[in-house]
Amino acid sequence: MGAGLQWAPSRRALAAQPKLYFADTGIAGAFRPTDSARAAPDAIGASREGLVYQHLAVWCAAGRDARLSTWRTTGGVEVDFVVETSDGLVAIEVKSGHTLRPADRRGLLVFQDEFPDARLIALADVPHQQHQGPMHIFPLAAFLLGIVPGAPLPA
Repeated sequence: MGAGLQWAPSRRALAAQPKLYFADTGIAGAFRPTDSARAAPDAIGASREGLVYQHLAVWCAAGRDARLSTWRTTGGVEVDFVVETSDGLVAIEVKSGHTLRPADRRGLLVFQDEFPDARLIALADVPHQQHQGPMHIFPLAAFLLGIVPGAPLPA
Protein backbone atom coordinates (compact mmCIF):
# COMPACT_ATOMS: atom_id res chain seq x y z
CA MET A 1 0.00 0.00 0.00
CA GLY A 2 2.04 2.93 1.24
CA ALA A 3 5.38 3.62 -0.34
CA GLY A 4 6.89 4.52 3.03
CA LEU A 5 6.23 1.12 4.58
CA GLN A 6 9.02 -1.42 4.49
CA TRP A 7 10.16 -4.19 6.75
CA ALA A 8 13.76 -4.34 7.70
CA PRO A 9 15.52 -7.28 6.05
CA SER A 10 14.98 -10.53 7.93
CA ARG A 11 17.90 -12.48 9.32
CA ARG A 12 15.88 -15.70 8.99
CA ALA A 13 15.00 -17.68 5.90
CA LEU A 14 11.34 -16.97 5.20
CA ALA A 15 8.82 -19.20 3.47
CA ALA A 16 7.04 -17.65 0.50
CA GLN A 17 3.87 -19.77 0.39
CA PRO A 18 0.76 -17.58 0.75
CA LYS A 19 -2.21 -18.43 2.96
CA LEU A 20 -5.70 -18.76 1.52
CA TYR A 21 -8.70 -17.31 3.36
CA PHE A 22 -12.31 -17.83 2.35
CA ALA A 23 -14.59 -14.80 2.58
CA ASP A 24 -17.36 -17.20 3.63
CA THR A 25 -16.21 -19.89 6.07
CA GLY A 26 -19.24 -21.92 5.01
CA ILE A 27 -17.43 -22.56 1.72
CA ALA A 28 -14.43 -23.95 3.60
CA GLY A 29 -16.79 -26.04 5.72
CA ALA A 30 -18.45 -27.47 2.63
CA PHE A 31 -15.12 -29.05 1.67
CA ARG A 32 -15.24 -31.05 4.91
CA PRO A 33 -17.55 -34.01 4.32
CA THR A 34 -18.88 -34.60 7.86
CA ASP A 35 -20.05 -32.60 10.86
CA SER A 36 -17.20 -34.01 12.94
CA ALA A 37 -14.69 -32.83 10.32
CA ARG A 38 -16.25 -29.35 10.39
CA ALA A 39 -16.00 -29.30 14.21
CA ALA A 40 -12.36 -30.43 14.27
CA PRO A 41 -10.01 -28.04 16.08
CA ASP A 42 -8.12 -27.19 12.88
CA ALA A 43 -11.39 -26.27 11.11
CA ILE A 44 -12.48 -24.07 14.00
CA GLY A 45 -9.05 -22.44 14.15
CA ALA A 46 -9.10 -21.76 10.41
CA SER A 47 -12.54 -20.16 10.72
CA ARG A 48 -11.35 -17.92 13.56
CA GLU A 49 -8.28 -16.89 11.55
CA GLY A 50 -10.49 -16.16 8.55
CA LEU A 51 -12.72 -13.92 10.64
CA VAL A 52 -9.74 -11.98 11.99
CA TYR A 53 -8.30 -11.72 8.48
CA GLN A 54 -11.53 -10.17 7.18
CA HIS A 55 -11.57 -7.53 9.91
CA LEU A 56 -7.89 -6.66 9.50
CA ALA A 57 -8.10 -6.53 5.70
CA VAL A 58 -10.99 -4.05 5.86
CA TRP A 59 -9.16 -1.99 8.47
CA CYS A 60 -6.01 -1.86 6.32
CA ALA A 61 -7.96 -0.98 3.18
CA ALA A 62 -10.03 1.77 4.80
CA GLY A 63 -7.73 4.62 3.87
CA ARG A 64 -5.01 3.73 6.32
CA ASP A 65 -1.39 3.59 5.32
CA ALA A 66 -1.22 -0.08 6.35
CA ARG A 67 -0.29 -3.43 4.90
CA LEU A 68 -1.41 -6.89 6.04
CA SER A 69 0.71 -10.01 5.64
CA THR A 70 1.78 -13.20 7.37
CA TRP A 71 5.20 -14.28 8.54
CA ARG A 72 6.61 -17.80 8.37
CA THR A 73 10.16 -19.11 8.51
CA THR A 74 11.31 -22.08 6.47
CA GLY A 75 11.63 -23.84 9.83
CA GLY A 76 7.86 -23.58 10.30
CA VAL A 77 7.69 -20.82 12.91
CA GLU A 78 4.86 -18.46 12.00
CA VAL A 79 2.78 -15.50 13.01
CA ASP A 80 -0.78 -15.48 11.69
CA PHE A 81 -0.87 -11.77 10.79
CA VAL A 82 1.53 -8.86 10.62
CA VAL A 83 0.09 -5.38 10.26
CA GLU A 84 2.61 -2.84 9.07
CA THR A 85 1.77 0.83 9.58
CA SER A 86 3.79 4.02 9.69
CA ASP A 87 3.71 3.56 13.49
CA GLY A 88 5.43 0.17 13.29
CA LEU A 89 4.69 -3.54 13.16
CA VAL A 90 1.95 -5.42 15.00
CA ALA A 91 2.23 -9.21 15.08
CA ILE A 92 -1.06 -11.03 15.78
CA GLU A 93 -1.56 -14.68 16.66
CA VAL A 94 -5.06 -16.22 16.79
CA LYS A 95 -5.56 -19.08 19.27
CA SER A 96 -8.44 -21.13 20.62
CA GLY A 97 -8.65 -21.81 24.32
CA HIS A 98 -8.41 -19.92 27.59
CA THR A 99 -4.65 -20.15 28.07
CA LEU A 100 -1.59 -19.78 25.89
CA ARG A 101 0.84 -22.68 25.96
CA PRO A 102 4.54 -22.07 25.29
CA ALA A 103 4.07 -23.41 21.75
CA ASP A 104 1.27 -20.86 21.19
CA ARG A 105 3.62 -18.01 22.12
CA ARG A 106 6.64 -19.24 20.16
CA GLY A 107 5.89 -17.50 16.84
CA LEU A 108 5.34 -14.13 18.50
CA LEU A 109 8.53 -14.41 20.54
CA VAL A 110 10.64 -15.44 17.53
CA PHE A 111 9.11 -12.53 15.60
CA GLN A 112 10.08 -10.19 18.44
CA ASP A 113 13.67 -11.46 18.29
CA GLU A 114 13.69 -10.40 14.63
CA PHE A 115 11.71 -7.16 15.11
CA PRO A 116 12.18 -6.00 18.73
CA ASP A 117 9.98 -2.91 18.43
CA ALA A 118 6.92 -4.83 17.18
CA ARG A 119 3.74 -4.97 19.26
CA LEU A 120 2.75 -8.55 20.02
CA ILE A 121 -0.93 -9.49 20.27
CA ALA A 122 -2.49 -12.87 20.95
CA LEU A 123 -6.24 -13.35 20.51
CA ALA A 124 -7.80 -16.10 22.62
CA ASP A 125 -10.88 -17.06 24.62
CA VAL A 126 -9.76 -15.15 27.70
CA PRO A 127 -12.32 -13.25 29.82
CA HIS A 128 -10.40 -9.95 29.82
CA GLN A 129 -7.30 -8.30 28.41
CA GLN A 130 -4.07 -9.41 30.05
CA HIS A 131 -0.30 -9.41 29.54
CA GLN A 132 2.23 -12.23 29.46
CA GLY A 133 5.66 -10.70 29.20
CA PRO A 134 5.77 -8.62 26.02
CA MET A 135 2.44 -10.00 24.72
CA HIS A 136 -0.95 -8.33 24.98
CA ILE A 137 -3.65 -10.99 25.14
CA PHE A 138 -7.13 -9.92 24.07
CA PRO A 139 -10.48 -11.68 24.12
CA LEU A 140 -11.15 -12.40 20.45
CA ALA A 141 -14.60 -10.77 20.36
CA ALA A 142 -13.44 -7.62 22.16
CA PHE A 143 -10.54 -7.19 19.75
CA LEU A 144 -12.77 -7.61 16.71
CA LEU A 145 -15.29 -5.11 18.07
CA GLY A 146 -12.42 -2.67 18.66
CA ILE A 147 -11.25 -2.73 15.03
CA VAL A 148 -12.75 0.45 13.65
CA PRO A 149 -11.74 1.76 10.22
CA GLY A 150 -9.87 5.03 10.60
CA ALA A 151 -9.02 4.38 14.29
CA PRO A 152 -5.86 2.76 15.63
CA LEU A 153 -5.84 -0.97 16.30
CA PRO A 154 -6.92 -1.87 19.84
CA ALA A 155 -4.06 -1.44 22.29
